[in-house]
Amino acid sequence: EHLLVVDKPHFLTMSPTGQYVQETLLVRLKQQTGNEHLTPIHRLDRETAGVVLISKCVQSRGVYQQMFATRQVKKTYHTIAAYRDDLSFPLITKLKMEKGQPFYTMQVVEGEPNSETEIQLLQHDQQWGKYELKPHTGKQHQLRVHL
Repeated sequence: EHLLVVDKPHFLTMSPTGQYVQETLLVRLKQQTGNEHLTPIHRLDRETAGVVLISKCVQSRGVYQQMFATRQVKKTYHTIAAYRDDLSFPLITKLKMEKGQPFYTMQVVEGEPNSETEIQLLQHDQQWGKYELKPHTGKQHQLRVHL
């Protein structure tokens, strides 16, 4: 009654921005459901696939958004990345991240960390590892930067 749960594919933008207006998750869902009140409760970057919660009604939207804002909801991601035998897991990565140049990139700078991710190695061969990522913060491109 209150939520729509959607499996977002890789490379689909969540909401209309810039060059992506019609080909977005939100526009597609509004067209499919006929519900103009649909609003994402949280976001996933364009490159990231995963489960997205969509609010179906204005009355309860704020409650769910607040749960994400106060970190009552925990997110877990799995990814494949280069394996490094010089690291021991679990690993907590804390970095200070800021917008870079060009504007859509992020950079690591000196200072008080503003991003944190717990990283666990699930399995590996000599080249690749499968990792479980549990972000404690939600900076743009955080997981890619932390990896």
